[in-house]
Amino acid sequence: MVRPDFRASITAAFAALALIATPVAANAVPLEPPIDVDPTPTMEKPEPLPGSADRQFDSVTAREIPLGEGVMPFDIAVTADGTTAFVTGAHVGAVFVVDLTPGAERTVETVDLAGALGKPKLKPTFLTLSADEETVIVAVEDGFDGGVVAIDRDRTEPAAARLVSIGQGSLNEIVATDAGVFGASPDGRLYRFNSSGTQLLDNVKPDLPVSFTAAGIDPVTDDFMAIGPRTDGGKTGIAAFTDQGFLGPVTSRGTERLSVIDDIDQIGSQVFFAGGASVGTVDIASGTEPVTIYTHAIGELMAGVFAERSGYDEYPEFVPPDHQRVYGVSIEWEMLLATDLEGKVRSPSYRQTGEATEVVPNLKTGALYAANRGWSSSPGSTITVVDRPTVSAPTQQCETADYSVTVAGIKSEFTGANKDVMISGVQWQIREGGAGEWVDLAGETGTTLSGVETAAHADGTQVRARWLDDFWAQRGETSAVSLCADEVELTPPTITDPQQLSNGTVGTAYDEVRFTATGDEPIRWTLTVTGPNGPIDGPPPGLTFDPETGKLSGTPTTAGTYTLTVTATNEAGSDSKDYKLVVVERAVVPDPPVVSPDPPGTLPGSPGPLPETGGSGSAAGLALGALLLGAGLWATLSRRTVFRSGK
Repeated sequence: MVRPDFRASITAAFAALALIATPVAANAVPLEPPIDVDPTPTMEKPEPLPGSADRQFDSVTAREIPLGEGVMPFDIAVTADGTTAFVTGAHVGAVFVVDLTPGAERTVETVDLAGALGKPKLKPTFLTLSADEETVIVAVEDGFDGGVVAIDRDRTEPAAARLVSIGQGSLNEIVATDAGVFGASPDGRLYRFNSSGTQLLDNVKPDLPVSFTAAGIDPVTDDFMAIGPRTDGGKTGIAAFTDQGFLGPVTSRGTERLSVIDDIDQIGSQVFFAGGASVGTVDIASGTEPVTIYTHAIGELMAGVFAERSGYDEYPEFVPPDHQRVYGVSIEWEMLLATDLEGKVRSPSYRQTGEATEVVPNLKTGALYAANRGWSSSPGSTITVVDRPTVSAPTQQCETADYSVTVAGIKSEFTGANKDVMISGVQWQIREGGAGEWVDLAGETGTTLSGVETAAHADGTQVRARWLDDFWAQRGETSAVSLCADEVELTPPTITDPQQLSNGTVGTAYDEVRFTATGDEPIRWTLTVTGPNGPIDGPPPGLTFDPETGKLSGTPTTAGTYTLTVTATNEAGSDSKDYKLVVVERAVVPDPPVVSPDPPGTLPGSPGPLPETGGSGSAAGLALGALLLGAGLWATLSRRTVFRSGK
């Protein structure tokens, strides 16, 4: 890592470094920006980006978290869950605990190591989290002596009231593995502490002309690995160290000569480094000497490096770039720079920082954090948060025919004072009729799209915003939104027919009823019913109701009186009407009377007993005969009486 008091020597080393002629392309993202950028400039040495001399901090693409005036943020470590950062304040003998809640980052606690250990001149420098993340181990300097101090992560209090000393010297980096906590010093010495950082276990001085300036973990063996330039004029030196001790050095091959290595990052067997004016990478695959693959001079005094990962839990928009993306901080230019190592293409976009010497990722959100250390004469006070680019789905304001998106971590305008530096931005597109190709809307490159006349486009026409960010080598498109419809006053429905419902009969098909209403289509129908015993689910038993057509039909199965509430609804409103439907039981028809036959064995007209009551045909005949017989007898007697008197 760059130490503030080494500035003169590093600057001299940088001036002596043989730099590679490297092209600077306009954009590593194959997506056409709507401005012209010269893709061909070359340079014999890294030159500042256009506009960097009058640069200003841009809160759209980066944010600052203040720690305290002149505290000198020296190093930063982020927990695996992305919620908390620990930052050493070299000028104040303290460790700062920072809440990393997106958009609300702030310092929540300050641990006064110097005061707790009774060493007012104590200087915390590098730090790391233990393998289980229960402890924060801090490298410290006390005058000419160095050592480590452990802090419990939850209580954020010193775990021991004394310095675990390494004697005279200092640590240029510390790294935690399952085997313990390891440190490397600029005088070529390697140290091993226990896993909690409270006891020195081993101290090795290999017979190597190497000044260890950075450290990491061997991706093959999971052993501690230290790296740094050789002091005998040779190439880069890399050494591995296990709990059995020092294993031995290997040296890089290739034509590039690295006189300064200040920071490293690792993905698999690739070790990425920053130093001097360059960032680069070597392959340290097991069994082979490391091979320098790419070195790219991109800035002055490159002090920290981060190599892009494949994905982030809380950043689903991330798409890995086609080529390896590497980011480095330039303490001289106060910039976080980006490059495509394979193509040696430095992005013309950058992110403003302070005089930073460290850059670390949040592996949950993808954000990067830079510790703005500064110099001994002008110590820094902040850490910088560099967000990933995000663009929201469009929102509509139909009253003004405006469409807008919200952006974060990305420039929204392609034009303006920084157009030669920040070519990233947002471009609005349109698709006629909701089908076919998307077409860029000329000049519409801000967060708001205005004045799109609906009447001039086909029904269903959509708009969206595409975006690109050449710093992150990311691009994407928002979801689409249909153009606001022309303002039309709709008429709510009014139910017109029928006026009433006819009664129904159980078991008899009900005369189909179709409810109708005035008003703008489409109209949908709903039906709620109360039966003899209260509300029921659906229409009366045996009947069906179609919500699209408003048709009631079927064959009732249960008698009773039902109240039907029919509602018609369209976009303008609704109308309801109550109807009464009576379902009766089917009527019962009686059977016809039955006449009894004559007694068996009796012929018609045969003498027989007289009936007790009249009413039959034979009884009436007998009565008539008796009457005639009586009348004849009376007439005979009367004649006899008259004859005698006339004598």
